[in-house]
Amino acid sequence: MDLKDCYTENHCPRLLISSESAPPYASGVSTVVNQMTKYLDNWNVLILAPDTSYSTLNDKPVVRLPSVKLPMYSGLNAVIPQRPHVRKQIKKCLDEFKPDVILTIGGAFLASTTAYLGKSRNIPIVGLNDTDFITYATHYGLGRFAGSIGRLTKWLHRSNTVTLVTSPSYHKKLDSVGFTNLRQWRLGIDIEEFSPQHRTDDLKQTVLEQYPDTQVICLIVSRLASEKSIDQLHPIAKLEGVTLVVVGDGPEYQILQEQFADTRTIFLGRKDNKKSELSQLYASADIFLCASRSETFGLTVLEATASGVPCVIADGNGIRDIVVHDKTGYICSNQAEMIRYVENLRDNPQHRSQMSAAARQEGLRYSWKIVMQELEAILLESINH
Repeated sequence: MDLKDCYTENHCPRLLISSESAPPYASGVSTVVNQMTKYLDNWNVLILAPDTSYSTLNDKPVVRLPSVKLPMYSGLNAVIPQRPHVRKQIKKCLDEFKPDVILTIGGAFLASTTAYLGKSRNIPIVGLNDTDFITYATHYGLGRFAGSIGRLTKWLHRSNTVTLVTSPSYHKKLDSVGFTNLRQWRLGIDIEEFSPQHRTDDLKQTVLEQYPDTQVICLIVSRLASEKSIDQLHPIAKLEGVTLVVVGDGPEYQILQEQFADTRTIFLGRKDNKKSELSQLYASADIFLCASRSETFGLTVLEATASGVPCVIADGNGIRDIVVHDKTGYICSNQAEMIRYVENLRDNPQHRSQMSAAARQEGLRYSWKIVMQELEAILLESINH
């Protein structure tokens, strides 16, 4: 790719986005990158991402960097910027594209290396920290290293001019481990793409064919990985009249299928939204479940909220800031509370309907158009700092 073709001679600011993942890989980070590029028409944008990514995103060019598969995490490729040829390619992008500001997304090594090399060229860095490595450590048997991982996370973001966090709860956690220059910026949602208007009877028919006595459909949309704590939802899948529908893929797909074999659970695998499949699944569910305590924001919870679906969630990090307890859903301190609230929603369809309407209204506050205006202001402020 000739980087001279990536921008014009006009005076639009040049933005380099460095992301640990991008479409077609399915993750919260990929979703954020994809949505961001839809709203940056007033910027000259170039994107750094793994070579598993598309070559363009919403007509914005992508420099696809060599990556390697992560053996412990199925489907995810990572860029190792310490490799000389990869580092050289990042430097070339910086020197030829000459960004006015760099936006890094994800807290691992591609983001931190891009930020470090950018800072050495006096380019302002805005880093979006949306991965809670401290909590992840516990789920992967590294809890005793949580303090060291907190320090590593801070070190990885050492070059940032500003570090963005997506919720008050996560802001508090990073502040406690010594982060400075923190700035809160909420993520957004496409309020037309995720809307009650997408409700169909297809999901209900699929469920009733297998479980005719179903009263409520509980939806889970997630990467199927240890830190998502989906196994904690097993008792809910055995409740009378309750059927779980699990959407997603990941390293624990087969394990979870075996664990939930004795329950009323349907695994649909990964779904994208090219034909509004995901939008229809959200809007057609009765309850959305999230047991993860590692979410820095919880984009799936917001997608469900905007779709008008009451959410029953574990009290953890950023998702607690999306759900309004006893109005748009329930925030639960333990498994027993999750079970009780699901039973309550199952047995009270009128209350469920009221929560559904309230959830949709709450979701409207997170329109991407609004939050992207906030991000652009932060980027411009960093340039002019």
